[in-house]
Amino acid sequence: MFFGTASQLDMKEERLTRRLHQISGKCFPQDTPREADEFAGLLAEDRLFAAAAAEKVTGFLLFQEVLDESEIHTVAVHPDFQQRGQGSQLLEAYLKHAEKNGIAKVFLEVRCSNQAAIALYKKKGFRQLSKRKNYYQNPVEDALVMYWGEE
Repeated sequence: MFFGTASQLDMKEERLTRRLHQISGKCFPQDTPREADEFAGLLAEDRLFAAAAAEKVTGFLLFQEVLDESEIHTVAVHPDFQQRGQGSQLLEAYLKHAEKNGIAKVFLEVRCSNQAAIALYKKKGFRQLSKRKNYYQNPVEDALVMYWGEE
C-alpha cells in the first residue's frame, strides 16, 4: 500500500482525477461530487494525500495548510476498500506529514451521526472543539468541529 501526497504517485493526471471524482461520488452520494477539474487544481496545489494499491487509488484526504494550522476538508475511501484500515492509515500518514512540516493544529468537521469517523478521529488524538448547527445539507445535520495537536 502507498500512502502519501498525490504528487508522489506515478499516474497520469487525467486518470487520477477521474478516479478521485469516482471515489467522491461513491462515498458522498448525497452531495454533488467534486468535478475532475477541481481535483486537478488540488493536485496542482499539492493539497491531496492518497492511498493506492496496485497502481489504483483507493482513497484520498483533502487538506489546506496555512502557517502552522491545517484543515482536513475530506477523507474518503472507496467502498470496495473500506473496513480495511485504509482511512486510519491515510489519516496517520497525513498527521505525520503535518507534524514534519511544522503544523501545530489540524481541524476538521464531521457529521454528528458519523460515529465511525468520530471514533477514528478520537483514536488518532482529535478532540471536540465545538458544534456547528445545520452545517451539513442532504440531510441537514450538525457538525462536530474537532482538532488535533497543541491545546
